[in-house]
Amino acid sequence: RGADTLSIPLSTISILNSPTNEHYTLKSDIVDLEIKGVFDWENLFDDFTEDLAKVFPSIMVGGEHSKRKSKNSAYNDITFNLLTKDMENVFGFFAPQLEIQNETGLSGKYNSKDEYLDIVFRSPYISYGDFIVKDIYGTQSISNDSIFCDYEVDYITFNDSLKFNKIEFLTDGTNGVLASNLSWAPDTDEESSINWDTRIYDNDHLEVILKPSFFSLDGRSWSIVNESDISITSEDVHISKFELKREDQVIELNGCLSENDFDELRAQFDNIDLSEIGLILGLENQLTGTLSGWGSLSNPYSNLQYMGDLSLNGFYLDEHEIGDLLVQTNWDGESRGVILQGELDVNNIQTFNFSGSYMLESDSLDIYLDFDDTDISFVNAFIDPNEVSEIAGTLNGRVRLDGNINEPKLKGNLFVNDAQAKLELLGVKYYLDGAIEVFEDLFALNSVPFRDEEGNTGSVIGSIFHENFSNWNFDIQVNFEDDMSSRKPIFPFALEPLNQFLILNTSYQDGDVYYGKAYGRGTANISGYANNMSITLDVETREGTNINFPMYGISEIEEDFDFVSFLSDSISQAFKDNKTDLTGLDLDLNFRVTPSANVKIIFDPDIGDQIVATGSGDLNMTLDQYNEINLTGNYEISGDSKYNFAMGIIKQDFDIESGSSLTWTGDPYNANIELVTSFRMKKVSLVDLSPEQIDNSLTSQDIVCYLNLDETLLKPEISFDIKSPNAPETGKGLIERVVNDEDELSRQFFSLLLLRKFQPLKGTITAGGSAAIDVAESQINALLGQVSQNYDLNVNSALDEIFGENSLEFGVSKSFLEDRLIISGSFGIENKAEFDTQQEEDAFKAGFIGDVFVEYLINQSGTFRATAFNQSNSNTLNENAGAFTQGAGISYHEDFNNAKDFKLLQYFFDIFRPKNKKKYPIKKKKKQTRIE
Repeated sequence: RGADTLSIPLSTISILNSPTNEHYTLKSDIVDLEIKGVFDWENLFDDFTEDLAKVFPSIMVGGEHSKRKSKNSAYNDITFNLLTKDMENVFGFFAPQLEIQNETGLSGKYNSKDEYLDIVFRSPYISYGDFIVKDIYGTQSISNDSIFCDYEVDYITFNDSLKFNKIEFLTDGTNGVLASNLSWAPDTDEESSINWDTRIYDNDHLEVILKPSFFSLDGRSWSIVNESDISITSEDVHISKFELKREDQVIELNGCLSENDFDELRAQFDNIDLSEIGLILGLENQLTGTLSGWGSLSNPYSNLQYMGDLSLNGFYLDEHEIGDLLVQTNWDGESRGVILQGELDVNNIQTFNFSGSYMLESDSLDIYLDFDDTDISFVNAFIDPNEVSEIAGTLNGRVRLDGNINEPKLKGNLFVNDAQAKLELLGVKYYLDGAIEVFEDLFALNSVPFRDEEGNTGSVIGSIFHENFSNWNFDIQVNFEDDMSSRKPIFPFALEPLNQFLILNTSYQDGDVYYGKAYGRGTANISGYANNMSITLDVETREGTNINFPMYGISEIEEDFDFVSFLSDSISQAFKDNKTDLTGLDLDLNFRVTPSANVKIIFDPDIGDQIVATGSGDLNMTLDQYNEINLTGNYEISGDSKYNFAMGIIKQDFDIESGSSLTWTGDPYNANIELVTSFRMKKVSLVDLSPEQIDNSLTSQDIVCYLNLDETLLKPEISFDIKSPNAPETGKGLIERVVNDEDELSRQFFSLLLLRKFQPLKGTITAGGSAAIDVAESQINALLGQVSQNYDLNVNSALDEIFGENSLEFGVSKSFLEDRLIISGSFGIENKAEFDTQQEEDAFKAGFIGDVFVEYLINQSGTFRATAFNQSNSNTLNENAGAFTQGAGISYHEDFNNAKDFKLLQYFFDIFRPKNKKKYPIKKKKKQTRIE
């Protein structure tokens, strides 16, 4: 029963009766039912049975009823109609796995006088568990001495692995014989058709004659080879010549089951492909191998006898080799049990065997399992590879399996050899060697050596409890403080301290909050249940630790605030979206970070914008059962740390001042930041700030640029400062003017980083704008390079402050015909100075720049080229020259190191060389003859 309560909605029942007609109606939210017509209730069942007996004579009907029916004028003439509505509550109470969709209907008519029955059934959807049927329509009729049935189904699926389309079931029968056909997927590669006859001799004897047929399961075609006979009586079952075949796969059944000990039913199967079986059954794991065997059964009624062999050759589970498995079974009549024995061979070497018995009456086992270098890599098939992968190693030892089959018990000793597994969360492969004691309800490990992939060895002590192999409970202590490799048999507890242990070794993956390589020394405890586990870790970082925190995208620059603003919202959200679901896991991780650990906070890996720091601090990370993570603690950065600042074409290393720190107060994806960084420059002229100043003491001064980060790591507040500690008072006054103006401070800060010099203060006589124009031009060309991958675009500008001439030019280049035709050009204007003799001063004349260059590669290698051009004339001495110059020509271009590599010269020499000594012989085309 599924639901606890069943709610019955309001229903209306109507009964209308007259001497000649009865009418019954039920209306409800669950189902509608209508039955009407002429009823002979006393003889209704017998009438229907007698009509059915005309089709199946074996159905015996009493003669008295026939006599009454011939004398009685009463008869049944009934019409019925059933239509389902909302059946969810009903099935939820009685059969939770059953679903029948609304508008499922059953209708029909029965007339005992005319001896016919017509039934129509239709349903859009019926399912039971993993079995689903869609769009059913069927008709069934009984008339006189014949029966006819036709059901059509649009779609049937089971467990998402077996699927059938366009199914039709036909039956036509008379005189006790039914001819039936089941077909699906007509006119497709999946087309199938199964034919059989059914004979009903009496209530105790049924015979099915299965005719040669074919069918397809999941695209794999099987054939029923022979006409086989299946006969079932109350005393025996006979199966004759049943053979099912697909290529070299064969299943055969022959024989008889009865109370005679000499009757035997035998099954034989050869070369059954396990990969096909796995697909048909919808197994999650991929099976590979072939199954062969036989079995015989006799007298299951009073004196059961059974024996059989099973062999599984080339067995693989998800590409992990298991080996060749052989199982032998025999029935022991005295103990009333099945004797079992078998072995597993890998490369013809036995690695596992078992022997024992299964008692049928007590439903109990008593089996010994012997492991002899048994490979455990097959466990990979049952573990999520995103959590644990590369499981390998071997097992040795003996374990006894006994007790009731529903509550088996294990006891024995195992030894794992070079067992290994990679923890994907940490990116580290760990190894285990040692003894495991197996008890009825637990597996115990006692100081088993546990090492990382670099050979550093700790130990594991713990117990794994279970309740009939469920409700697993862990209590495991991992010690990577003491070096187990230094243990001496005489003094097993006198261990040397372990220098380091690898606890992290990952590279960056999208969404990672951290990655890198980390070494530590400490302890870990794992306890609790599989769905409610606690992990406590106490670790101190060791030499060789390099941890990276990717903050990609966080240092993108905008002009919203003093040239620089941090785009943090998307990064913060990305971190939160990529949090691993750790519901049910309780973490308490304590990290003692030492200066031996290097930490990188990477803002942009492409340009190297990152903080490279060392320092110290105590951090605590906790995670509760509701997937809430908290990180607290302070990390103080030491003075040898760097901020590799990068923005556009600016790249500069800043020293991080001692006392800078990161502090977490809960949110693991953010931290409060107090970062002071500086960059020192020598021999910087302060005169550039005010060119009108004439003071030689200002021309060579030390300058310190400060870049400060405050607030939070994901959304830091950035500020600048500039100091000149040794400058005279005049210079410090100029610096103070810069610092007191926020816009000026930003401008001078980036000028020092980019040009290594100051720019004139606003309001002073400028020293020229060419440097700023060059910077702008390089930035524009960098942007144009990203506009199109098909066109090469660039901009060029020139400014002559002496003569007052300037020009602006825009260039474009594009190739066609598989890069053999290249067209390029530049367009713009120039403002040129000319001396006016009448005014005795310079006059400016605007000109148009229009250069076009067309080049065609005549041959594939491009050595012969045809060119044409139109070029603007500039700075010509000929006053009568036009504005443009045009031209065209053919050129030859070849790169070579010596005369032997000079192809054109060698072609010329080949004219005078014999045919067999030509360096580049000419290949003649084959002559083609037209066929008329």
